[in-house]
Amino acid sequence: LARYMVQGVDAVEKGVSLSDSYNDMGPLQKQLMVGMSKFVLPVSKGANTQVYLAAAADLAAGGGAYYDDMKPAKNSAAVDDPALAARLWALSEKLTGTKIDL
Repeated sequence: LARYMVQGVDAVEKGVSLSDSYNDMGPLQKQLMVGMSKFVLPVSKGANTQVYLAAAADLAAGGGAYYDDMKPAKNSAAVDDPALAARLWALSEKLTGTKIDL
């Protein structure tokens, strides 16, 4: 989106956080979560990167970066493919029945 919009757009790896939804899980799901506990963030840290990007004034002029754990991270090669971006944009307009002239 940053390629098409005036203001910056960043992407975030949100990860997994253990929220109240754990209470609604079945026994198998809870066991899987226990196994994943090394990779699961507590709720208090689950949205840190999203809040950081929303509040960081120094990032407002940029955009298009990918962040993980409040730090810039490496993008997939597909992110920098302008032909793929154009195809995705065209397909999105087709599927939504909208046309955005940029």
